[in-house]
Amino acid sequence: QGYSKDNRIELPTYVPYQNSIADLNKDGWLDIFFTSYGGEVSGNRPSLIYWGSKNGFKDKPTELESYGSSGSETLDYDGDGWLDIFIADHRKSGSYMKPEPHRHICKSFLYWGSENGYSKHNRWEITAEGPSGLNIRDLGNSYNRGLYEEYISSIHKIAEDEIPSTISWKAEKLFGTDVHFQVRVSEEIDKIKDAEWQGPDGSNSWYKKSGSKLKALRSKFIQYKARLITPNGAATPYLTEVAISFSTM
Repeated sequence: QGYSKDNRIELPTYVPYQNSIADLNKDGWLDIFFTSYGGEVSGNRPSLIYWGSKNGFKDKPTELESYGSSGSETLDYDGDGWLDIFIADHRKSGSYMKPEPHRHICKSFLYWGSENGYSKHNRWEITAEGPSGLNIRDLGNSYNRGLYEEYISSIHKIAEDEIPSTISWKAEKLFGTDVHFQVRVSEEIDKIKDAEWQGPDGSNSWYKKSGSKLKALRSKFIQYKARLITPNGAATPYLTEVAISFSTM
């Protein structure tokens, strides 16, 4: 049915400009970070985090101090496992009651993420002159912002007297990148899309070492999935070859 104004939610903001979507608190739900470029006569409006949940987004956002914020980037800058939020502050103006001319030289903020959330008492500050915009796209894949991309192979028909034996691959894994695999099988080619992906210990596991033995997968069709993992959204592995060997029954 597409999109409709009758099927939407509305979230109050202050002229948002170049925002970010990510799972900031690692609860499995995507959160929305809104910058606050302006509002009325003052640029001193807080940026906002609307926390996602199974029921949508919480009504009361978390406010982070910012000055005419016009760009954001969510990334684990310090490698502690929590996403940090960098806010580009474009200009700082006077108070709501006593407006002053806009000052484009002001501080931008990097808020450090932690299990306790975000706070002005835990941030790094840098002075810049009127920055505007930061990222082209959010880090991570488009489905859940996870730091990986997945490739699904074509379907291979298994010979009647063979069973899958091992899975091997060649890949360059620099700068903390990695490649993991799962496989699935089916008796009918049209039903393989409904089969469950499997690792060495079931659907929640992955083959992580080249040459791994495949558990009993006696069937007629097989397919593999490669997960290309990045630690930071920048470096990526380079997968050049995948091979599944078969043994005779």
